[in-house]
Amino acid sequence: MKKALLLLTILLVTIACKQEKKETIIAEVKGIPDGRRVILKKQVDGKVIGIDTTTVKNGKFGFVFQPEEPMVVGIFIDSIRQGIFPLIDVKDMITIKADKDSLVKAKITGSKLNDDLNMLRTFRDKQTASIMAKSDAFRKAQQEKDTATINKLNKEARAIQKVIAENEWKYVKTHPNSYVTPMVLGGFLRDPQYKDSVKVVFDNLSDKVKNSTIAKNIKKYFESEKVKGTDNVKFAPKKKN
Repeated sequence: MKKALLLLTILLVTIACKQEKKETIIAEVKGIPDGRRVILKKQVDGKVIGIDTTTVKNGKFGFVFQPEEPMVVGIFIDSIRQGIFPLIDVKDMITIKADKDSLVKAKITGSKLNDDLNMLRTFRDKQTASIMAKSDAFRKAQQEKDTATINKLNKEARAIQKVIAENEWKYVKTHPNSYVTPMVLGGFLRDPQYKDSVKVVFDNLSDKVKNSTIAKNIKKYFESEKVKGTDNVKFAPKKKN
């Protein structure tokens, strides 16, 4: 009897632990007919792997799975080229609301990670909108070969891009424990202004973030740069005796 109770206790604890790790995604996408297939995918070592499939019912669908660590997953709906790419945490439930014609603008909520991503994207979109608003003026200036106006608009665009970069750089410097940081940090790797500082910020990340799948590409980049640096070292020829 005692052994049976012990086994039951172990089983219940095991089930509870598994349930704690489960991640639920609930999505509502307008304009999708019932029965349309939806695929949940992840990327592992450069290969895209399917995690699960489901179908749309009343414009909604959902997934339940167990991520081992925070990761970016892709949600793809049959016959639609765009996808939705939420950042999934281990325990939080993710809610997605979108329109079939603009999946890239999907509203993703339910975790601190996605809240941070939304904050950064909202800031970027707001700043970028002011650049897009002047696209007609830029095209007109090009057609008329108005160099002064072109230079003025380019200068304004660079100033806005600088504001965006400064906002995102401030985030990565002050959030060493966030899995969003390596995602954003990757965008600075080839920026001449920040390139030398990226390694410093990366080295200051917490070990769990630094060794995560999300940070893998940045880690590989620095390793390849280190190899290149070694290959470029020129050794002095040995003196003959």
